[in-house]
Amino acid sequence: FQIRDLAATLRVEYPADYEVLEHYAETLIAWGAVEEAATLFKSYLSDTITDIKPYENVLDLEAYLNRSDSINKYTELALRRFPQNPDLHLRHGSALAYMKKEKEAIKAFEQAYKYSQTDSARSVTRGIIGDTYHTMGNDKKAYKEYDKALKI
Repeated sequence: FQIRDLAATLRVEYPADYEVLEHYAETLIAWGAVEEAATLFKSYLSDTITDIKPYENVLDLEAYLNRSDSINKYTELALRRFPQNPDLHLRHGSALAYMKKEKEAIKAFEQAYKYSQTDSARSVTRGIIGDTYHTMGNDKKAYKEYDKALKI
């Protein structure tokens, strides 16, 4: 109880400090208040944020809460700030695929591929694209993507 109270006090004393917010949110999560922690992280998001971490925290909690619509929404917001981040494109594609929007998911995965920095990331992304085609029932394109992944 003392740790939770201390974290809450620090949050009141230093409302603009992201580290304090993060520690308070972690305390909330430890207490089982995941929804409240997600809301807290969301309240911090703005157009002036230059660090991707707050978005990642929101996305992680939304994934934990199994809310693909919200993941889609917050990846789109994050991509406006960090358009060349391949991990955000992968998260976006995964949320779209989960929502049965496979064609849109493939476009997001293609963007992830475009911005990937390593052969390993590119190979994995081509495999994910292949998996998405397989889910759509298009095995010809799926195997083509798997071959590309293996060549990389």
